[in-house]
Amino acid sequence: LPVCALVARRELILRKEVGLTRKYFVNRMQNYIVTCTLFALAHRAANGKAPLMHISASPRSKGYAAGIAAYLCWGVLPIYFKLLGPMPAGTVVANRVIWSVVVMALILLATNSLRALRANLSQFSVVRAMFGSALLIGLNWVIYAWAVMNGHILAASLGYFLNPLINVALGVFVLGEHLSRRQVAGIALAALGVVLLAVGSLDMLWISVTLGVSFALYGLIRKTA
Repeated sequence: LPVCALVARRELILRKEVGLTRKYFVNRMQNYIVTCTLFALAHRAANGKAPLMHISASPRSKGYAAGIAAYLCWGVLPIYFKLLGPMPAGTVVANRVIWSVVVMALILLATNSLRALRANLSQFSVVRAMFGSALLIGLNWVIYAWAVMNGHILAASLGYFLNPLINVALGVFVLGEHLSRRQVAGIALAALGVVLLAVGSLDMLWISVTLGVSFALYGLIRKTA
């Protein structure tokens, strides 16, 4: 309810300050619906139900499909953000929260997962982990939306190039995973590429680092929860 109130208040302010027309407001809501639909398709892919491709039951195949679908969704999001016109990052994130709740509620109902949800919410360790990860992904999304809205898409993209390297570091030093020589060589080349990109955007490097670190820590908490 507080988030809904925030969005409603921001919409009224924007209509007064920016002069949004009814047609423009409807177009913005359509963009939100399309974005939520893309995330729903990514969820279907993760469960082996993608409508545009055949996915075998193996975890590797489902993982590839989920990764491709997720990054396709992620890659086109800045286009929708730009189509929204002038809008505070907080409003974008608030709308994402609201519509994500709606979409996930429908998915939970469709998959009969409400009982599992209640069981997880009854565990304090799970709730604590979800709260911490929610703060991290909230910070990540506010900065990402702000960066896109203010013309720093390259800096935001660099953050997600940096993220896999941080994930590898956490996997090795926190989770105790081991890398082969080929993997080390590949990571070294990727790190070199990220460094070369970072040198050209030092003024906005804080965006890239914050996005990469917050998203990596979010993933770590979710994995170990």
